[in-house]
Amino acid sequence: MTRRLIFAICLTVLTLTASCGSGPDGSSTPNILLITLDTTRTDHMSVYGHAHRTTPFLEEFAREGTVFLEAYSSAPATAPSHATLFTSLSPLTHRVVKNAITLGEHQVTLAEMLRDRGYRTAAVLSSFVMNAKFGLDQGFDHYDDDLPALGSSIRQVEWEGEKVIGGFDRRATETTDRAVDWLTNERPADAPFFLFVHYFDPHDPYKPPPPYRSRFVDKSITKRFERRINSLYDGEIAYTDDQLRRLFASLDSLGLADDTLVIITGDHGEGLMQRGYQFHGAHIYDEAVRVPLLLRWPGRVVSGARIAGAVTIADVVPTIHDLLGWKAERLLFQGRSLAPALGAGGSPPADLPVFLYRIPYDPHEELGVWVDGEKHAVRFGKWKYLVSESEETVELYDLDADPGELVDVADLHPDRTSELAAMLADWRAAVTRDDSLAIQPELSESEIQKLRALGYTQ
Repeated sequence: MTRRLIFAICLTVLTLTASCGSGPDGSSTPNILLITLDTTRTDHMSVYGHAHRTTPFLEEFAREGTVFLEAYSSAPATAPSHATLFTSLSPLTHRVVKNAITLGEHQVTLAEMLRDRGYRTAAVLSSFVMNAKFGLDQGFDHYDDDLPALGSSIRQVEWEGEKVIGGFDRRATETTDRAVDWLTNERPADAPFFLFVHYFDPHDPYKPPPPYRSRFVDKSITKRFERRINSLYDGEIAYTDDQLRRLFASLDSLGLADDTLVIITGDHGEGLMQRGYQFHGAHIYDEAVRVPLLLRWPGRVVSGARIAGAVTIADVVPTIHDLLGWKAERLLFQGRSLAPALGAGGSPPADLPVFLYRIPYDPHEELGVWVDGEKHAVRFGKWKYLVSESEETVELYDLDADPGELVDVADLHPDRTSELAAMLADWRAAVTRDDSLAIQPELSESEIQKLRALGYTQ
């Protein structure tokens, strides 16, 4: 396949229109509940096939909605991925390239889009990483980032040069309490709502409360330390799943379930010593960037569908636009709408590339992994290409034959490697914005035409 043909396929990677038509039932204005599960690997969720029953509630949820089987975050870090989720922009564009960088006020977030259309907007956060000082509160009428020290699983007085007031994180029980309280006592009765809830618990230090602490033991894992962290990690996911059940019970008791579009996704995965690395940040292999993506909207989103094909959290905002039937706008999106796949008899997403970004590091050994600068990747079809100029590495994996990304075949497929390298280079050139500009100007007509000439826009 030629480079130009590849770009002809990538017609919706950058989208300048918010929607191409009306939603499934015309101009609906449902409530919207968006949930992110921090540090949650899909291969440790029973809804995605994990042997341990870690997500029985999400299994029930999936029978009433749609599951995307191959969803990706934008980066293995919380703030960059949430900034992408809220704006449908790559970290190379919104410039939240790592945690503790503030999202620019000129960026337009999902909460701002919804508030401008009459939605009342609220958020309940579970980590200091999502503190309002980092700009992710844009567009929210209510932003609950007050994290008491009592009950926090991480004790830090300073993080990334920022003073931590109170606790660093909030457990899922307290997060659910806060979300249910807003739904019950503060939700306005005269307008649709957008509620964003962020759960942190699968994040280290993996301290699920009893009985989740001892519920899962994987005897197939021979190394004692790895067996322990995997069992505790699974316990954290199961604990969060039960809190999701409690949140949705409240939604149902308030009579809101049938008229609420629910989207559940994640920000990144976790290493779990899969290749000698326990945490997240250093790698953009699939264990670090594959995330859940499930949607439910009774009567509008098809029930029980499980859809293959690579998609990304950047697709969430365009999908909401399309499902709600919003008119075209002069907005820059780097995701594409998944709405055509969500209706009865819908078509699966087109096979488009997914671009991934590893946050920049000063050169050092990061818990056993050498890191230096940025790293980039593109997944296209069964192939995944990774490159780091500063680390002087090039990798290519055949995900069909090698889903664990263990056998680098770049030398065996030089043409494929060159093709994907060119695709990634063109993407980076098209989406990278200048950090020195405090405010990015709107795209001019000539810039729009240049992007169309590259094959990125409709």
